[in-house]
Amino acid sequence: MQNGYAARAYGQNARSVGTPRNVEYQAFQRVTAMLQAAARGDYAEADRLSAILKNNQLWATLSADLLSDGNALPLELRAELVSLAEFARKTGLAAMAGRAGLDELIEINTAIMRGLRGDASAPGSQTAVSQAGVSQAAVSQAAVSPPPHAAQTGAVASAPQTAP
Repeated sequence: MQNGYAARAYGQNARSVGTPRNVEYQAFQRVTAMLQAAARGDYAEADRLSAILKNNQLWATLSADLLSDGNALPLELRAELVSLAEFARKTGLAAMAGRAGLDELIEINTAIMRGLRGDASAPGSQTAVSQAGVSQAAVSQAAVSPPPHAAQTGAVASAPQTAP
């Protein structure tokens, strides 16, 4: 899910952390850990909102990358992942307003992390991903289909570095 847009936006951070796949995995891991802590009630309300906002920012970064001309993933796959990003964003906004919990966001992020690890077929609920209209195959394919210039950039280098 990487391209030149992300490299220009976030500079050397992506290259200093590791492969693009590792950068993406680490970003999802950090944000998902924050969401999990918030779901357990480990955070004050302001920190819970911050965790949701950081998740929305992560998905916005991925959407921008997926929508850019430099993204080499197949168009159909990009469209499915943008739909997933929009579903995650809307769910995040609903959670901020108290109309949704964090479980769906955690589930989506976990599915993406499994795909990035090459373990997309691992047991686990895919309800939220399915509700977003995205097939698990799309999540798996996104994780195993790096664009030709993937070694040069990382789309999610801007992901939160610290928990609230």
